[in-house]
Order: sequence, then C-alpha cells, then structure tokens
Amino acid sequence: MADKRNKMLTMWVTEDEHRRLLERCDGKQLAAWMRQTCLDEKPTRAGRLPSISPALLR
Repeated sequence: MADKRNKMLTMWVTEDEHRRLLERCDGKQLAAWMRQTCLDEKPTRAGRLPSISPALLR
C-alpha cells in the first residue's frame, strides 16, 4: 500500500507561468503531471473499471 500524502506544497507563479504549466500538463491534473515530471513517478490507476456485459462487447 502506498504512503498517504500528508504534506502540501504551495508555490506562487505568475499568470503566464500558470498558463504555461497548464499547457504542458496536456489535460491531466496539474498535481499528477508534476509528480510524473518532477519525481519520475508512474501514474496510478484511478480505480477499478466498471464491468461490461460480454454481449455489449460484441
């Protein structure tokens, strides 16, 4: 089981820096993108996918 996150980072950026960060994260959540980029962390799965009826897969 992964360690629970219990520390929060706050950093001040300009409007331009914020816009550029959002552009670079390519639609992902900014925090998740920063973990992947800065810490070389693999993305975690959000949860179990819903089961689909085999009939619908045909």
